[in-house]
Amino acid sequence: MLGMIPVSWLAKYVYCPRQLFLEVVEGIMLPEEPRMMKGKLSHTILSSIFKNQSKLLSQTQSGMSKHEFLELFYNGYLSIAKDSIALHTQKLKRFGITPVEVFEQHLPILKRLAIKRANEAFVFASTFNTYGNKLAEKLYPKAHPNVFLSSEKLNLKGEIDLVEEYPDTSVAVEIKFSSSPQKGVWESDQIQLGAYILLLREGFHTNANRGYVEYLPNAKRVGIVMNSFLEQEIFKIRDSILKMLESKQVPDVLDSKTKCRECGFKDVCYGNTS
Repeated sequence: MLGMIPVSWLAKYVYCPRQLFLEVVEGIMLPEEPRMMKGKLSHTILSSIFKNQSKLLSQTQSGMSKHEFLELFYNGYLSIAKDSIALHTQKLKRFGITPVEVFEQHLPILKRLAIKRANEAFVFASTFNTYGNKLAEKLYPKAHPNVFLSSEKLNLKGEIDLVEEYPDTSVAVEIKFSSSPQKGVWESDQIQLGAYILLLREGFHTNANRGYVEYLPNAKRVGIVMNSFLEQEIFKIRDSILKMLESKQVPDVLDSKTKCRECGFKDVCYGNTS
């Protein structure tokens, strides 16, 4: 009997059903590439930053200026990034990547995130004269990274990059290190985030109906709203995956030169002719 479907499979199926089949049914695993490894490291850095939000907020004191708030958060984020990168030094070297190179690539993102959180914290602290542990307790949203949820009812499971907790609801946030389309979100991202919203409703017993995709390279945070059409599409894709796994019938090669050119499975699908 097939188990619950990982939400990440929904996104992969939307992108290319054949790729998902080769991974899951045929068991073909591609060697880790520099891009993939750097993406995982980026998620590790951000996860550590979100986990340390309360610790940084608790270090605030009455009388601190807006600039001092920014220094606190920016220096804190830099320190977290350095520690995370240091743990992966040997792996980076195997790909010919230096820790300094990775650190410098993250500087613009870390600065934007620090400015955003420092501004939020400063406005709240100065408005309500609340600092230190009290500020950490009172300031929303609360950041919960890497939240794993599963639902037998939905027959889905997955790990949400970030759940933002507000007093009256919770919001799923999917973090991407690729650029956004000119308008809206990529279809695979919409399906993935929509599935996380459904899981969030089940797991947190919340009225969540909105989520965000955070495209870090071009600093865009794009919202999607859950509706019956999106919900039906998610279930349709889930059922298509189940049918594919049960039939073990390999999907056709995708008719997309752009996708296939960048795909690690292109030699499997086309031999060495591409």
